Amino acid sequence: MMEFTTTTYDFAATRIPGEVLATAADVWSNFSMTDVDEDLDNALWFHNVLYKVVVPITFGLIIGVGVFGNALVVYITATCRSMRTTVNLLLLNLAVSDIIFLVVAVPFMAYHYAADNWLMGDVACKLAHFVLYATVYVTVYTLVAIAVVRFVSIVRASPRPMPAPGRVAGVVAVVWITMLAANSPLLAIYRVKSIAQRDSAPYYFCGIGDHLRYGPPLFISFFAFTYVVPLFVIATMYLLIVRYLVARRRRLAGGIRSRAERLQRMQSRRTSYAWRVFLAVVVVFAVCWLPMHVHLLVVYFGLQPDSRAYQVFRVFCHCLAYSNPCANPFVYHYVSADFRRCLADVAAAVAPGTCGHRKQPGRRRQQRYTLNGCTMSQLDGVNTVDQGRY
Repeated sequence: MMEFTTTTYDFAATRIPGEVLATAADVWSNFSMTDVDEDLDNALWFHNVLYKVVVPITFGLIIGVGVFGNALVVYITATCRSMRTTVNLLLLNLAVSDIIFLVVAVPFMAYHYAADNWLMGDVACKLAHFVLYATVYVTVYTLVAIAVVRFVSIVRASPRPMPAPGRVAGVVAVVWITMLAANSPLLAIYRVKSIAQRDSAPYYFCGIGDHLRYGPPLFISFFAFTYVVPLFVIATMYLLIVRYLVARRRRLAGGIRSRAERLQRMQSRRTSYAWRVFLAVVVVFAVCWLPMHVHLLVVYFGLQPDSRAYQVFRVFCHCLAYSNPCANPFVYHYVSADFRRCLADVAAAVAPGTCGHRKQPGRRRQQRYTLNGCTMSQLDGVNTVDQGRY
């Protein structure tokens, strides 16, 4: 991915030889050496500001915010007993994958943008891309697993309790093993390459060894299996959840008036919550990754413009994709009443002059309307989901 995501800024190629300037002076009499110097200075200034100032600062903020948010998710999930549900344990795996991505992959990308040469060796080049791709796949298919589990727990709930921790551990292990094995060829594909330069040392960069052979199929498959397929599955699962809740709300309208009105109000709240979760999950995932995939496909089909505007757009694509791990804790946890309650307990425990445990009078009511907790009220009597199982 690095080969075409950064600008191969060739300082030697930017210099204009004297004979070329002399020829240019004969052809364009109004084009002076001062104009060449000004253009070169502008190009160098733009390159330095974008790649050596904006990129490190922006990537650093993304790493800081993302690591803090996901580490908080890991801590709260590990210490708060009410957070140990099937979906939340999958979210714990999502947070761990995001932390690895932010700590390992993003710093290498920032270095590749800001440095004039890749001086970290072949091993770092291979491992950086291997970790980047593997963690992206793990993150994406953990999101798919979360959507499927939520669909099963709400629409296809079984009356018999299931060993949730064992099933979650199995799903997580399968996802990691599969994605690590599927991305292992990247260790052979990526390597340090060099470009010979006249009057200066070679330019070294980390990229695909034979990008004409491996580039297009690699990134077409990356687009298909980390964007199109998972986005379709996630959107389908949440739409089916919303459809089920809407249909159930309509069925409740035909019951006894007092009971039906009460259950219908509860079902309306669940439906509204499901829509909010669906929109947040699908929109954030789609918006964060679509520009990056569009950029990669444009590059590998040879349509990449060489303008400064597109260079800014390229950096924006990376920043938006790398900010997705920062958004995941907010999308998947802030909407959870259990997470907000545990976060408040943690904040109360560390804040000076406050008690470490707060009484939560609305706990049972809040649990009824969370998709990762008790999704169906005990009053419904149908498809009731036990908080201990999911």
